[in-house]
Amino acid sequence: MASPEADDLWMLEIRLFNLKPGTGAEFFRVADEGTVPLMRRWGIRVLGHYQSTTNPDAFFLVRAFRDADDRKTVSEAFYASPEWLAYEDTVMGMVADYHAVTTTITRENLERLSGVTAAAC
Repeated sequence: MASPEADDLWMLEIRLFNLKPGTGAEFFRVADEGTVPLMRRWGIRVLGHYQSTTNPDAFFLVRAFRDADDRKTVSEAFYASPEWLAYEDTVMGMVADYHAVTTTITRENLERLSGVTAAAC
């Protein structure tokens, strides 16, 4: 099997948030109703956001970016926006810590994972 072309590779980011005890349900509500739709309006490709099934105070966010430059540019603009800053104290007040990992994913697997074409992400 041939290796994927550079244009065929995307960056997949998975964030795990460890939340302060008892804040999981509220964190998910704020994400579901506020921050995730906001990210999408800003052009961030959110593939999913999930409350852990084994720890109610853990939360996963899965996003895709065209490449590392796209991730940096879009994230910097988003996290400096007045819309995000209106949520920042609330969201970060529930976060004990978080970790982000990235990997590459082919366009085909991105489409399979997201259920939509990469162009529509």
